[in-house]
Amino acid sequence: MYGLWATFLILSGAGIAAAGLAGYLIFAPLAWRHLREKYPEKIPTKTFISHRFFAWIITSKWRSFGDTGLVGLAAPARWLGIAFLFGSLLAAAALGLGAN
Repeated sequence: MYGLWATFLILSGAGIAAAGLAGYLIFAPLAWRHLREKYPEKIPTKTFISHRFFAWIITSKWRSFGDTGLVGLAAPARWLGIAFLFGSLLAAAALGLGAN
């Protein structure tokens, strides 16, 4: 049985993770498509659903292009990806620490 605070943290983490994942799945394909159209030789992977592209977005390697259109698509994908990671870790930690 989980206490009140553990339940709150689990639900909050799951909500943050779900919102982050949903937002990432909106902005990441748009950023990947922009890369594919403007810089086909510099695409880090063949698909936007890969750990390499996720790491590329999270580490802000897209800033080296200097493309304002790419920044407008990749920056929200980065922050939403970070929210997904944070929410997942929060929910997992609350699950692990809150169990009696």
